Amino acid sequence: MGTPSEIRFLASLRRFSLISSIVVCASGLGVLGGWIFDVQALKSVFPGLATMKVNTAICFVLSGVSLWLLQDGRTRQRRVAQVFAGIILLVGAVTLAEYLTGGDLGIDQLLFRDTSALSDSSIPGRMSPQTALSFLLLGGALALLDAETRRGRRPAQFLALAAAAFAFTVLTGYTYKVVSFYRIAPFTEMAIHTAVLLCALSAGILLARPEFGVMKLVTGETPGGLTVRRLLPAAILVPLALGWVRMEGQRAGLYGTEFGLALFAASNAAIFAALTYWSALAVDRTDLERRQAEGKFRDIVEAAPDAIVGVDAGGRIMLVNHQAEAVFGYSREELLGEAIEILLPEQHRGAHVGHRTGYVQAPTTRPMGTGISLVARRKDGSTFPVDINLSPTQTKEGLMITSIVRDVSERKRTEQALKDSEALFRGLLESAADAVVIVDRSGSITFVNPKTEEIFGYTREELLGQSIDVLVPERFRERHNREHTAYISAPQPRPMCTALSLCGRRKDGSEFPADISLGPLEIGDDFVVLSIVRDVTERKKAEEEIRKQNEELELRVLQRTAQLEAANKELESFAYSVSHDLRAPLRHIDGYIELIFRKASDKLEEKPRRHLQIVMDSARKMGNLIDDLLAFSRMGRAEMLRSRVEMKRLVDQVVRETKPDTAGREIHWQIADLPEVEGDPVMLRLVLVNLISNAVKFTRTREEARIEVGCRSGDGSETVFFVRDNGVGFDMQYAGSLFGIFQRLHREDEFEGTGIGLASVRRIIHRQGGRTWAEAVPQGGATFYFSLPKS
Repeated sequence: MGTPSEIRFLASLRRFSLISSIVVCASGLGVLGGWIFDVQALKSVFPGLATMKVNTAICFVLSGVSLWLLQDGRTRQRRVAQVFAGIILLVGAVTLAEYLTGGDLGIDQLLFRDTSALSDSSIPGRMSPQTALSFLLLGGALALLDAETRRGRRPAQFLALAAAAFAFTVLTGYTYKVVSFYRIAPFTEMAIHTAVLLCALSAGILLARPEFGVMKLVTGETPGGLTVRRLLPAAILVPLALGWVRMEGQRAGLYGTEFGLALFAASNAAIFAALTYWSALAVDRTDLERRQAEGKFRDIVEAAPDAIVGVDAGGRIMLVNHQAEAVFGYSREELLGEAIEILLPEQHRGAHVGHRTGYVQAPTTRPMGTGISLVARRKDGSTFPVDINLSPTQTKEGLMITSIVRDVSERKRTEQALKDSEALFRGLLESAADAVVIVDRSGSITFVNPKTEEIFGYTREELLGQSIDVLVPERFRERHNREHTAYISAPQPRPMCTALSLCGRRKDGSEFPADISLGPLEIGDDFVVLSIVRDVTERKKAEEEIRKQNEELELRVLQRTAQLEAANKELESFAYSVSHDLRAPLRHIDGYIELIFRKASDKLEEKPRRHLQIVMDSARKMGNLIDDLLAFSRMGRAEMLRSRVEMKRLVDQVVRETKPDTAGREIHWQIADLPEVEGDPVMLRLVLVNLISNAVKFTRTREEARIEVGCRSGDGSETVFFVRDNGVGFDMQYAGSLFGIFQRLHREDEFEGTGIGLASVRRIIHRQGGRTWAEAVPQGGATFYFSLPKS
């Protein structure tokens, strides 16, 4: 792996290797054609030069095919290529053996006889010793193309370089016309196009795997690689060219040997000095670009929101960013140089070593979210879930694996919460006491719960995917479709009991009354409709039964009310007549006792006189009681005369009337600004007389009595009035019976009264449509309330 530009550069080098294989193979075929058709130009290029031998041409064809097959990594093609390489190696070895032993194994003219008049060989048809040695080297290079030593060296590259050196030496000999460079007397000389093709084949082998071995340095984007690529062509070609120019100048008589040698040295020095300076500038520029790129990379890494950890092929941490320190709790110094397993829980470390080794052997980019559950470990020993992205990169130090680590604890919690929520929601739906049916926009059923199966008689499988119409009686389906379309266009929650008469249809065709609630549920950009269906058959029966019982009850109430009204009228009439009939004897008793007391009081002894006084007081009390009973009876029968009543004025009148009875007492009155009300003024005055008189009476034991009359707003439909005092109060456990007739909470010798006043207050207020109640604390005062409707 590398940068995009480096990848493109390596791909172009491999294409050159492929082209080289094709050129070598085609050239070999061309020379074979020259032998077949006796075309001298194809066999020797230039007249008078050595020819390329048949075995040499065959070896070039096999070499080109072998190199072409090795471009593909498939096993079958590699095996065929190695077979061809073995043949090439064998031809070279046998030819060398022939030279060394002086024998002739008959392979030199096996296909064609070399009958050229200009024989360039002491042995017709045999390739030169340099050619045979070159094919021995190149055959071995092709056979060992992918072999690598433990130190990462490629033997094939060294073999190819050696063959290229032999070929270059031959080309140099042809350039300078030095025969001994291309012919070892008395053996066959190497043809010029043989040397060229050997150089092309050697280059093709070297560039077939440009990212390995010594070629890694030459093709790399490192300063060394850039320097080699700039200086190596000049180091090979410049001395060759300068030497040729010097030699030609000397041959032309332009200068002597000493001048030519000095010119050659000076030219070499000047050119290589310029090349060195130019290379230094390029290296410096490249190094500056590298430092700038590293700075940008470092800034990007440090600013990354995720933890970034770089690991070498041995699993040692070589790079961490600031976020990695924050996530794992280690400082940068604590992590650099440590094994990556330090960031893993102990129980996973052993297995991770094996996974890491396997990954290094075949590194590939692995994005996040691959579905693998991964866990990391902080310095404090705590673990947390992570997502990891792996990106292998080839650097000058070797393989670097960059890991982007993202803490997904919050996401996992959110996912778990969603799962729990979904499980809860599904559990609620599944266990619901009512049928739950979910439909999509088109009305197709997407979910039903067990209660749906029970109520409608269908199984879940029978309903899912069906139209909701299957649960609607046929006579309602057309209307239901219209209502469904209208609801989908404007979905709103619709509760049960909306006064709609709805029916469901069971699988057996029977119908039942139902209450249905509808609620739209948003799912992304779409929504579904949640329907809760309740079978109300039993409720309808109960409602019908209740309706019948209510009708019977209303009839009974009317009858009982009429009977009660008649009984009340008779009771009131009886009470009135009894009270009226009792008043005459009481007047007689009271009158005669008073007459006896007035005329014979001085003749009576103390005890009889006291007895007469008790009789007279009792008769008067009985008279007051009869008067109160008559008044209480009249309240139930008297006609209500409603009008606007100024409550403030009415209270002021009642307070003035109490002044004679409170002479000598210190009473602090607090009367609020009371509103007008609708009611019977006479009756309301009687209410105020009773309540204010009670307040005056029950505060007589206080040195300073405080009596307040006020009002407050009720629930909006009524006005509440109250009379509050600081008197003796009462126990709230008796508040329920306080307004009953003849109810007293104090002894008569403490506070006088008949027990009818508060009963009269309640009767009057109830007839006005209001309420009465009281609050008190023993010895802490009491407050009596009554309310009147606002209209």
